[in-house]
Amino acid sequence: MNTKVIIKYDGSAYNGWQNQSGQNDTITIEEVVEAAISKINRQPSKIIASGRTDSGVHALAQVFNFENAGFIPTSRLAYALNNLLPSDIEVVSVEEVADDFHARFSAKSKEYHYYLNNGQYDLFKNKYQGHFKKPLDLNLMEQAISLLLGRHDFRNFNATPLSVKHNQTVTIESFTMEKVDDLIVFKIVGSSFLKYMVRMLIGSVVLVGAGELPLATIEDLLNNRTSNRSAYKIMANGLYLVKVNY
Repeated sequence: MNTKVIIKYDGSAYNGWQNQSGQNDTITIEEVVEAAISKINRQPSKIIASGRTDSGVHALAQVFNFENAGFIPTSRLAYALNNLLPSDIEVVSVEEVADDFHARFSAKSKEYHYYLNNGQYDLFKNKYQGHFKKPLDLNLMEQAISLLLGRHDFRNFNATPLSVKHNQTVTIESFTMEKVDDLIVFKIVGSSFLKYMVRMLIGSVVLVGAGELPLATIEDLLNNRTSNRSAYKIMANGLYLVKVNY
């Protein structure tokens, strides 16, 4: 049975989502989840995720699918998996899906949120919020966001080599920013995202607000296909995968 699972996790203790072959001194969320699935299935089992998240990035609704061997009814699968998983990974829901459902290729868009503390450093929120201490011009940041909206070639805003993915055109469907006291919350929805892309987009907006990056540079990075300059990548700890839309 093809089975769809939604999980949430605190990514602080993990070296990202994807299993790192040959790196025995690190642990990833994927390998922990696959170990639990393999126990449920009573055989080595692989899962297919909607995408990867970086080291330190969190998720409220990561999606994966796998072939359920049927030893445990679907109605009890979430309970069984949560008994096997550590406390920083939690199964939210489980359902049977059509055989052609693919967590990655069936996805239509993804939504990420980023939490940035623009005030005094808070030790106890350090794992869950980014921190940028310089004053930020919100008006300039809104102008930068407006430039990034829509369909663009984002080759200068990610770390995926062109040799791996030649077409790096992505549609940013929504990109908003709201500040409450010292906390700035970014929300971004896109058709897909390349390696470090969300962090580079938000990082660039923050540098514009700090007066360290001219708006003209954002335009140049979007339009210059031969630029050797890469965008600033903001720290990972404030980033959350919030929703995958199908």
